[in-house]
Amino acid sequence: LHGATPALLEDVLARALRDGRTAVALAAVRALAPLGDPRLVNGRSGRLPPLVQALSYPDRRVQLAAADTIARIPTTTSFPGASRVLQVLASALSAVGEPAAVVAHPDAEAGRNLAARIHQLGYVPVVVQSGNDALAKAVASGSIEVIVIDASIVKPQLPSLLAQLRSDPATAALPILVTGKASRKDALEALVRRYDRTHVLAPVPASMEALKLEVRQFIDGAFRKPLTKAERDNAARMALRWFLAIAEGDRPAYDLSAVEAAIEQALDNDALVANAAEVVSRLPTRQAQSRLAAVALNQTRSAESRRVALVALRQSFARHGIQIGASQGKALTGLPDMVQDPKLLAEATRVATLLRGDAVVEGNRLRNFQPPVPKGAKGEGS
Repeated sequence: LHGATPALLEDVLARALRDGRTAVALAAVRALAPLGDPRLVNGRSGRLPPLVQALSYPDRRVQLAAADTIARIPTTTSFPGASRVLQVLASALSAVGEPAAVVAHPDAEAGRNLAARIHQLGYVPVVVQSGNDALAKAVASGSIEVIVIDASIVKPQLPSLLAQLRSDPATAALPILVTGKASRKDALEALVRRYDRTHVLAPVPASMEALKLEVRQFIDGAFRKPLTKAERDNAARMALRWFLAIAEGDRPAYDLSAVEAAIEQALDNDALVANAAEVVSRLPTRQAQSRLAAVALNQTRSAESRRVALVALRQSFARHGIQIGASQGKALTGLPDMVQDPKLLAEATRVATLLRGDAVVEGNRLRNFQPPVPKGAKGEGS
């Protein structure tokens, strides 16, 4: 595909999307990435351009590649699909870590028992008791790789829930397992025939060996493999790079307010906190400063994560003024007396100085600080 004209690449992509040729669609999207042509997102004859359509194709790799390719285009005004780009990138921030499964069952105890078995399949279970909660969890988290629904689910009931899951771009490609009683197997199988990537377990196999075999045959035989940990981590870093570019004003077509919560949530991940803090420091809201302060004050976080948060908080103060509440301000002012790590202390002192406005006092505090001698280190003069 490399070296082909943009028009040909778009035609190839359009046909691949229409025919469900995932590998071809992925290759075409990646081949379009170096072009950076605004016409790729403007469309022709009032139709969504293929590249924008790829954002909702039922494959996570295609969606991520499309978001990355579109973000490279230096658009200055909004376009159909701009909000979907942000949604795809935001979902990547929650996709780090172990693969997860939504387990939906109206009976709490039965749901926990089912979740325990799903956990043995290698998924972190997210247990809910209604169809609406199942849909919300599956859409919100990029780490969801499979959805398990008991046939007795309510709010909404199974037929409506399946239709909604398959119509939402975030869940259209996810494999769905429907559990139920053996007496309902024929009816359930007739229902799920309307939807791709859906399988009935009625009843759920009694042994874990049988359950693993049936589920693995279903998932491995009908779907592309789930994203690897490396792919998840790379996608999250890619998302934060684009969010930083948007926050710095390089991509005025996008409005980060819709995904601000997802960006701030990334502060809770030590692997993402440095990049996330850099983005959050550019968000002009009180909530952004509050979230940075919460990381800095959290004694369970690593010293480096807290230091990074303080640096970003100081930058936020410089850009947007001090907006944090009185209680957090008081806690930050007293933080230098609560920490010992030299690098963390230095940043805590700088922030406290800004809040107190007494540079002389804080300078003397930092100058007189004596860091503890590391265990095993030789004393002075030895």
